[in-house]
Amino acid sequence: MENNLYKFLLADDEHIVRNGFSEKINWEEQGFEFLPPCTNGKQAIESIQKYNPDIVLTDICMPQIDGLEVSEYILKNYPDTIVVILSGYDDFEYAQTALRNKVFDYVLKPISSKTLKKLLKKLKQTLDGKKSFKQNLENLEKQVEESKSVIRERFFNRLIQGYLSQNELERYYDYINFPKSAGSFSILIVDPDNKRALLEKANIQIELFLMAVKNQIENIIKQKNNFLLFQTNNQQIIIILAGKDKEGISELSRTIPEKIIKEAFYIPGSTVSVGIGGDCSNLKDIHISFKQALKSLEYRFIQGNNSILTLDENRAVSQKLSFRLEQYLQEIQVIIKYNSEEKINIVIDNFFDALRNELVPLYIIKLEINKFLIAILQTLHSIGINYDNLEIEESSDPFNIVSSLTTIDEIHHWFIDMGKIIYLKMKEKRQNFAEKKVFKIQNYLEENYWDSELSIEKICSIFYLSSSYLSRIFKKYTNKTLVEYLTSIRMARACELIKTSNKKTYEIAELTGFNEPGYFNVIFKKTMNMTPSEYRNSL
Repeated sequence: MENNLYKFLLADDEHIVRNGFSEKINWEEQGFEFLPPCTNGKQAIESIQKYNPDIVLTDICMPQIDGLEVSEYILKNYPDTIVVILSGYDDFEYAQTALRNKVFDYVLKPISSKTLKKLLKKLKQTLDGKKSFKQNLENLEKQVEESKSVIRERFFNRLIQGYLSQNELERYYDYINFPKSAGSFSILIVDPDNKRALLEKANIQIELFLMAVKNQIENIIKQKNNFLLFQTNNQQIIIILAGKDKEGISELSRTIPEKIIKEAFYIPGSTVSVGIGGDCSNLKDIHISFKQALKSLEYRFIQGNNSILTLDENRAVSQKLSFRLEQYLQEIQVIIKYNSEEKINIVIDNFFDALRNELVPLYIIKLEINKFLIAILQTLHSIGINYDNLEIEESSDPFNIVSSLTTIDEIHHWFIDMGKIIYLKMKEKRQNFAEKKVFKIQNYLEENYWDSELSIEKICSIFYLSSSYLSRIFKKYTNKTLVEYLTSIRMARACELIKTSNKKTYEIAELTGFNEPGYFNVIFKKTMNMTPSEYRNSL
């Protein structure tokens, strides 16, 4: 076999699948060496140890050791090996486990020759990219050792911090090598989006990555005398652009970031964002542009990774949040206890959608996220569920987890995942209640909240309980009296009707079990801290 072929290992307990794979494809033409296929997971692990393949395509359901266990073994022991899962079942749990094991793809049987060739082409492109980047890194490692540009970088760092006097700047202007005709300047900051992932997922030192990016930028910017390129101590790449006038620098600030973002660096999970500073007519004032570019980068939290970011002057126009965010804090507490996974997700989605549109400083956005998390944790605690019981992450501190996420989208997804687990935990808790009567009564109240005749006496009559016993067990398992529980359901439904219909207040009162609109208004205001009309106007 040729040395440049990638090694491909198939593990499947079906004879027809193994033969089909070996016969329907000319593997060498596709760039692969087809290793002897395996009939079970145990054989697959032995072959992996023997051949160290580049790709393992494994069926899920196999005797002795299944495909998911094989993928987990590869993740722990051969992290550079690409895993593709082959399955006859479109099963969400299988796919979820495969994603946790960081498999490359999840393919359903039967797989045609056309689909297989398409998959192999995709795999080869990925392997070629990784191989090319690895070779580049080896060359760059030598350059890192040979490069001794400390003095130059220190000078440029003093320049962007505003520490150079006009005399110093004029003395070293030839060293900067900008054309004398330059009359406008601006700064771009190129910042890796997830520095930790470079080391953890790709096993690449940040210094090597930054050097690769700098080399790529030098290839992008053709005119060598209209930019300075260097690195800060904060592991960011700085580009100082020089143009003849404001229009010229504006064009450079638009086109260069677009080219940088489009460049593929072939590192799994690695992207960069570019913060753009304003223009200035004197290079001595470039520190102002630098501060603006730094401020722009902060909005990566809202806009997401792999973004071009400019300073949003409108975002900080207000220090006040819209009232609806407070409503979501109240809604999530009610819905966690009494509603479906879908409704939990809706409230989480609504909260984060509203948060993205808030014109407030970023620190307030992050504060509101923590308040939302606190509301959830307090609700869980009130019903006897500790965060540790959810087993979401290795860390026992959810605030540390949230603070480690770099964008609002990542945090949003984390909350959605937590919401699913909370729903399942709540469902399990209800099913395990010592007194299943309480669960049945909860269902009855949720289905019959509209009945204005509902009372403790009526519930006791329906479920054959004494009022004292009902009150005791209901309070024990829900931390609320029956009346409080019924009121919370009615108020949640009332809020939903206000949001989704044009019904008048007296109609909503009647639909939620209130004979008297005046009493409904009193209860609504007591519960929601505003009248129904005020609530409608706040939406």
